[in-house]
Order: sequence, then structure tokens, then C-alpha cells
Amino acid sequence: MTEITEFAVDEHNTQLKGSLKLEEVVKGETQVISGINYKLVLQAKDGTADNSCEAVVWEKAWLKFRKLTSFTLVKG
Repeated sequence: MTEITEFAVDEHNTQLKGSLKLEEVVKGETQVISGINYKLVLQAKDGTADNSCEAVVWEKAWLKFRKLTSFTLVKG
């Protein structure tokens, strides 16, 4: 699940020109729906600020498809 979490943070940074750095995965769940939805709670740093974030990544591994469907900053 670490690879999926790193993808979520990298994709968020690309989309918003951010600089979050993954600190740890707090929680992860999966849901099978025409692929896999990964629901993640993670800690990330933006400079010196610690942030708690929720991310959802949809993956269809057999198609080599992966998409960040949501990324929400919970607190900063």
C-alpha cells in the first residue's frame, strides 16, 4: 500500500504544484469495484507543517491504470 500512498502524494503535488512529503500511512482500506479503490489516511509534511490527509486512489492493475480521485487536507 506504500506505493499507492506515494502515488497519491506525488499526484497531489503535481496537480497543485505542492511540496508535501509523505511521513506515514495512518490507515488504509480497500474496496473492490471494477478495480480497487484505496482509501488512505496519511501524515505528510509541507515544509515544517504536519498535515493529516485523506486520499482515494482508483487502480486497475491489469490495465496499468491509476488515478487520484480525491485528496483532502484534514488539518494543518
